[in-house]
Amino acid sequence: MTDNQVLIKRIHTYEELKEVAVIRHELWPNDGEVALDHMKFISNHGGIILGAYRDDQMVGYAYGFPGYQPNKVYLILQNIGILPAYQHQKIGESLMQSVKEEAKNLGYNEIIWTYEPLESVNAYVYLHKMGAVSSEYLKNCYECDEDGLSVDRFLTRWDLNDSGQESSEIPDNYLDQSYKIDRNDLSKLNFAVLERYPYVLIPVPSNLKTIRSRTELHGWRTFTRSLFFQLFNQGWEVFNLIKNEDPDSSIHYYVARKRRKKIFM
Repeated sequence: MTDNQVLIKRIHTYEELKEVAVIRHELWPNDGEVALDHMKFISNHGGIILGAYRDDQMVGYAYGFPGYQPNKVYLILQNIGILPAYQHQKIGESLMQSVKEEAKNLGYNEIIWTYEPLESVNAYVYLHKMGAVSSEYLKNCYECDEDGLSVDRFLTRWDLNDSGQESSEIPDNYLDQSYKIDRNDLSKLNFAVLERYPYVLIPVPSNLKTIRSRTELHGWRTFTRSLFFQLFNQGWEVFNLIKNEDPDSSIHYYVARKRRKKIFM
C-alpha cells in the first residue's frame, strides 16, 4: 500500500525487525527492549507488524498481537511510532488503515489499544477520523513520567465491522443537545442531569505539548481522571473529538454519548 509516496508492508525478517527496534528505541528509550524472536514469532502467528518506508528507509511501524477473552478474539495494537522528522505527514493514519485491512484479512473483528486521554491530536485521528470509541479509563497504566504525572490511558476499541466514520457522526445542532462540562466547577456536576442530554462535551487541552506548567498539567490529569472514571462507570462512552472553532483557543472537546455496545473486558 502506498500513500503520499510512503510504502507500507508486512515485516517478517530479522533485518526488518532490527529496523523496528531502532525506531522504537529512539521514540521510547526508557521502555526496555523487545526480543526479536518474540516479535518474529508473533508476526507469523496472528500478529501484525507493519513498516512504513520512504525512499527505501523505514520511518515508522505498527505492532500488534492477538488478545483473547472467552468467546472473543481481537488484535491488541501495542505500538505505532513514526520518526520525529516524518510526523504530522499522515503516515500514522496510513499505518492505522493498513493495520485495519490486515486485521480484517486475518479474521479479526476488533482492534483495541491505549492512548493518552489528554492528547487531543491523537484523539482527533482515532475518534473523529477512524470512528473508534473509548469507554474505559485505565488509572496508573504505566509508571509515572519524569514530571511525576500519573500515566493514565483510554482503552480504545475499533469495530472493524462498523462503517467507521458513521459511528462518529453528530448532528449539526449538537450544541443544542449537549451538556458542556465546566472544568472549573466540577464539584457541582450532577450526573443525573446528564441523563437529559444525548451528548456531553468534555474539555481537553488542544495541544498537550504546549503545557509547560507542572501545576496545570497535574490539574488536567486530576480533572479528566475523576470525570472520565465516573462518566464511564455511568455507562457513557467517548466517540468523537471536536476542535474549537476559535484557532486561538487552548481547549478542544471530547463528545460522549450513552454506551451502545456491551464491554467484554
